[in-house]
Amino acid sequence: MRLAVLDRLGTSGDIHFNLETAHSATNKAAKAGADIILFSECFLTGLDLDETESHDLALHEESQTWKTVADFAAENDVCLAIGALTNKGGELFNSLRLYLPSGEFAHYDKSHIPPIGADKWVSPGNDNLARPAQTDVGRIGLLVCYDIRFPEAARSLALGGAQLLLFPAAYPAGAEEVPRHFPTVRAMENGVFVAMAAGGGVDRSLELSSGSQIVSPLGEQIGERLPDSDLILADLDLDAAGLDAFKPVYENYRLSLSADRRPDLYWHEGSSAR
Repeated sequence: MRLAVLDRLGTSGDIHFNLETAHSATNKAAKAGADIILFSECFLTGLDLDETESHDLALHEESQTWKTVADFAAENDVCLAIGALTNKGGELFNSLRLYLPSGEFAHYDKSHIPPIGADKWVSPGNDNLARPAQTDVGRIGLLVCYDIRFPEAARSLALGGAQLLLFPAAYPAGAEEVPRHFPTVRAMENGVFVAMAAGGGVDRSLELSSGSQIVSPLGEQIGERLPDSDLILADLDLDAAGLDAFKPVYENYRLSLSADRRPDLYWHEGSSAR
């Protein structure tokens, strides 16, 4: 399976321009053999929005923008992971959708919300993190940016069978250590591939650090940038990934990330402190 990550920001407040960018990137990635394409956080609407703009731009369920994205996936026979602010009954969410070529999609609302940009106006999502999306190329877990700081989110998806975790993100200047370390840790502790799309640059008042990358279950940075583009491409063997499937082998021993767990010892809500 070939994965493409677009190392580029969306432009806040300009959905039409962002759709054109997404279409061009999807065409280019598909021609390069990509099966999945990942865009940065809230790519379609942008993130540096005030409260009024956030409500005005947030996509509704039947938005033509979503239908256009579905067409991009269908015409290129790819899975397309792209996000936007969404509006559900007047309540805003920071959302990510994974569109399949068939037009079906998986939807995820960001669970952990920092007070930055448009996230100041959204509600935290309450999606079941133990249910990765089932696709023809593998089982895909959807998370967004700040979610990576909470190990339970990635672990829940790994326990649900995820082989690849997608993290669209936007990291402000000063938060460079997060993309520098956390994708590697989440990949290694769960035996999964991790892809992060976090384009850097300046968008209105937000100065963002680039953190786009693809990490193997062994913690290796993989993939190469497509010449003359913002696309990073990598080939992934998803059959060898997952909490149950991945068994790292060292010189004299093998580990099992699933069998070696001790959940009976873990603290959980409702358990007594020791």
